[in-house]
Amino acid sequence: MRFPANVSKLRKEYGFNSGNVFTTTNPKTEKNGKVSDMPTIVLHLEPINHGVCPAAGSCAALCLNKAGNPVYLNNKLSRRQKRSMAFVSHRNAFLELVVIEAARNVAKGYKGVRLNGTSDNAWEREQVIISQETSDYVMYLSGRYIQPGAYSVIVAMLRLGLLPYDYTKRIDRDFDTARYLGYHLTLSWGGKHDGVIFDVAERYGLNVAAPVYGIKKSAKLPDTITHNGKVYNTIDGDITDFRKQDPCDKVYIVGLRLKKTPNQTEELAKRFCIA
Repeated sequence: MRFPANVSKLRKEYGFNSGNVFTTTNPKTEKNGKVSDMPTIVLHLEPINHGVCPAAGSCAALCLNKAGNPVYLNNKLSRRQKRSMAFVSHRNAFLELVVIEAARNVAKGYKGVRLNGTSDNAWEREQVIISQETSDYVMYLSGRYIQPGAYSVIVAMLRLGLLPYDYTKRIDRDFDTARYLGYHLTLSWGGKHDGVIFDVAERYGLNVAAPVYGIKKSAKLPDTITHNGKVYNTIDGDITDFRKQDPCDKVYIVGLRLKKTPNQTEELAKRFCIA
């Protein structure tokens, strides 16, 4: 089975292969396969130079984009840059590649997908046009059939059998469409819209993920967090990253222990944390 010609050309131009489109070794999502039985693939884009994090706020100074083992950092950042450039300059070919590599990972047993590993794109609005060649190749890889045509990227993921979820600091997302499609979103603290993010959470029945200051890796998170005079029950967001199984009968705070990042100071950390 031949790779679709337009996608093959993109692969050669940017040096993409079957192992460097999605990430399967993200420390957060690796827990998904162990705790939630939802092994997850993650798409990491470069968050700064291509407008993919339009609601970044206090999080920007402590962004996890440059965290991790410094031995692999330059290669990791280069890969994210190339994915972002392909997404901006050759959008449909790149999105067809994303669908193909997602299908490859479905055949390996992956069940979850995060398209915003280090970005905040409104994927519920992004459309991919699946060619006959891509449809045939997806079937060859995974046994899953996606009829040629135009689809929401989220619908394409679902037709592959993947369960999509993400975190977002944006309040302009189409939350109703995302829910209708089966795309689970958790609001995220530390952005430009912190002043209204809990109002948005109440309106759409969403939870809010937020870092908590001074909680060590082995220490228990508080059972409740008070914000603006209101008490919220917490969920330990470090047990698993797979948020689709979180309770949604009311607004919860998905508590996260603050991760170490380059140039982190106490002042920046406290500014970023909700409590």
